[in-house]
Amino acid sequence: MNWLSRVLTSSIGQKLIAALSGLGLLGFMLVHAQGNLRIYLPAALDEAGNPIGTRAIDAYAEHLHDQPWLPLAEISLLILFLVHIVTVVRLVLSNRAARGATRYAASGNKSGSGAASKASMTMAVSGSITMAFLLVHVITVRATRENLFQSWSSAPHEPMEHVTAALVTHLSNPFMAAFYVVGSLLVSWHLFHGIQSAARSLGVNHNKYSPLIEKAGLAISILLALAFASIPLAILFGLIK
Repeated sequence: MNWLSRVLTSSIGQKLIAALSGLGLLGFMLVHAQGNLRIYLPAALDEAGNPIGTRAIDAYAEHLHDQPWLPLAEISLLILFLVHIVTVVRLVLSNRAARGATRYAASGNKSGSGAASKASMTMAVSGSITMAFLLVHVITVRATRENLFQSWSSAPHEPMEHVTAALVTHLSNPFMAAFYVVGSLLVSWHLFHGIQSAARSLGVNHNKYSPLIEKAGLAISILLALAFASIPLAILFGLIK
């Protein structure tokens, strides 16, 4: 197993881990976005024909939170977040250390290692903020739905709040809405560069396919940014209640 340890701790191995974990998080964001967009659909009905909440997202969340595998999925997602962040930070620090005494000379060449180091540092910072944003979002909605805050009080517990009501409560605040919009833009920025970086780390670097990957990455990042940012704006302007 020593060879496996050496591979995983090498620069190439670290890049592969960062790429694969990043693609895993991209998959999560795509699934999460399609679930969030259900807030624009009318309420689904239960077996008795009664509406579940006020929007389709409420029935979706109800079904999701009833699944026995959800806690394991959430723990796995948290581990994936941590692995990606730690690996990217380690790569940035390793790149800075490898440059050594040449860092100042290289930084004068925008096409050289100075530019690459700056780009990797930007990715590390934007990625960390992006991960923090997504974690705050997931934890906030889950905590509100399950009334975790009420457990600190001796007052009788109210029925579990629907996701729509939780989102409207939080995002009606202009500062919270602005936080979500800025976070969505950071998601877009990080994904645009991250998808290209992941492709290169996985060996996909071709004159024919690289431009297609760049365009696909741009399209995905823009669509996800619009999906996430549109919801706080719609709530803030009273389009979703």
